[in-house]
Parts: sequence; structure tokens; C-alpha cells
Amino acid sequence: MAYGHDFGGSSGKVTLAEWLEGNFKAALAVTAILATLAVSYYALVTLPSLKREELARRESQADVREGQRQLELARCLYLAGEDYHSRWEKTCNRLSGDADCALPRETAALYDASLRQSREECFKQYPER
Repeated sequence: MAYGHDFGGSSGKVTLAEWLEGNFKAALAVTAILATLAVSYYALVTLPSLKREELARRESQADVREGQRQLELARCLYLAGEDYHSRWEKTCNRLSGDADCALPRETAALYDASLRQSREECFKQYPER
């Protein structure tokens, strides 16, 4: 009794080893085609998908960094304004006993210049990207 499968069109049984020996070039060609298909799939489908995911991750990180920068800038500007108002109110209290007053022109100009300087420092410290 012969073991094996009928790989050929003949009526006799042929073993896989015998079939491969007779059809080595065809088997090699099929193997090469399958390998080419696998590499092509990776290059045309998988790799671009990975690149898109990496790009999306980087954009997301950039968005987070930009949001953080804007938050830090807003905080810096807020603190500069708070310092300005606090100095103004303290000086008014000292001069008039009231927290809301008109300061002498030179003092007001000095405080305004200080506020502008503080704001400029904020924009230098947290520049737009």
C-alpha cells in the first residue's frame, strides 16, 4: 500500500518529497510570491498605519505642550497684572487712605512702565512656537 497524496494528475500516488523534487521551481516561485506579498503588505499597509499613529501621537503631544505654554503665559500675565494693581492700591492707601485713587503722574507712569516690562518678560519667557 502506497502512502501519500495524489499531487500529480496521474493515477499513481506521489509523496510530497517526490512532488517537490519534480516541481521545485514552481514551489520556489510560489514561496517567493508569498514572501513578496507579505513584504508588500507590510510596506503598503502596516508601515503607513504605524507612521500615521506616530504622527498623531506627536501632534497630540505638541497640542499638550502648546496648551501648557498658553496656560503658563496666561498665569504670568495675570501675576504681572496682580502685582501692578497691588502696588497701585498700596500706594493709594498710603497717600489717600483709599485703595482706588489717581496717583501722581510720575508714579503712575513708573507703574505702567513696570507692567509693560513684566508683560514683555512673560512673552519672552513663553514665546509662540
